[in-house]
Amino acid sequence: MLQRPAARFLAVAGDLAPADAVAQVPGAPSDHRVVLRAGIIGAGAAGHAHAHAVNALPADLVRVVGVHDADLERALALAGATWAEPFRDLGELCAAVDLVVVCSPTEDHAAHVLRAAAAGCDVLVERPVVPRAQDLARLHAHVARAPRRIVAQAGHAALHDPLLRVLVRALAPYQPATVELRFETPRVPGAPSVVEILHDALTVLHPLTRSAPAQIHASARRRRSGGGLEHVTALVTTDSGVLATLHVGHLCDRPTKLARVVTDRVVVEASGDTGEVVVHPRGDDGESVVHPAGQEDALVAQARSFVSAVGSRAVPAVPLSAALPALELTEKVLRHVDLGERLGSGRRAA
Repeated sequence: MLQRPAARFLAVAGDLAPADAVAQVPGAPSDHRVVLRAGIIGAGAAGHAHAHAVNALPADLVRVVGVHDADLERALALAGATWAEPFRDLGELCAAVDLVVVCSPTEDHAAHVLRAAAAGCDVLVERPVVPRAQDLARLHAHVARAPRRIVAQAGHAALHDPLLRVLVRALAPYQPATVELRFETPRVPGAPSVVEILHDALTVLHPLTRSAPAQIHASARRRRSGGGLEHVTALVTTDSGVLATLHVGHLCDRPTKLARVVTDRVVVEASGDTGEVVVHPRGDDGESVVHPAGQEDALVAQARSFVSAVGSRAVPAVPLSAALPALELTEKVLRHVDLGERLGSGRRAA
């Protein structure tokens, strides 16, 4: 079994701090570095993505050292790909690491979060955090009663996407009138389900509209084979009068991430293909302005944010409670189209 390091936590850099900021072990030489040990719970497609995101951070900050999955063969595969140790027993993994990333099926998230929290591990939970919005308050309360204060972050990578951050900054001086989002991905092994894509789109809706949803209309299309969802279109009117249109699904040949926001004075467009946000003035009032968003992967940015919170013992950028609005809104959309679907029911392809 792996052993916990004597000094468990590493103070890591925030977004604006030097990238090599580290905690010092009391009594140790000033150049002694402590590396946070990360565990991955769930070795499917999401587990692989999160493990590689964690290992994309500087090696003297954090490293994946353990993997647990109910399917030992999958745990062995991911452990081999990350030079980590596979664990049959979840308790042994939690005893060997400082933090975990929970990537198991959604219906298992709560149990895995509670096991990790009871062992004193900080937790990043892949979205959706829980299958039902009503489960979130109970989970949050249990985590708050853990033996030590836990850094528990909801895994909404969409909120860490550099494109979204630049888009939100570009919109700050203006009042949105309409928002159009198109999140599409091909149906290939490892792709997120349509419900997960819908959840992502609804997660970024509030930062763009800066208001709460008031009315929802939605329609959906299933695959001809009688399987799961293929596409969802949702119309959301917010309490400030913003009209948002969302198109999500698997009706494309390559990943598509587009946003178009019409405001009182400008039209702002963001494209995942170009990695740019373009502000077009309405009418003849000036020239368009291009804002590059950078190429940092959203999962890597999320991992960096989480590790920073763990190191500084700070409230995470996206605490568990922040997952509630998107959970509730996703449930309302699915109820509106009467699909009988729920969060976590459409898992990623194997």
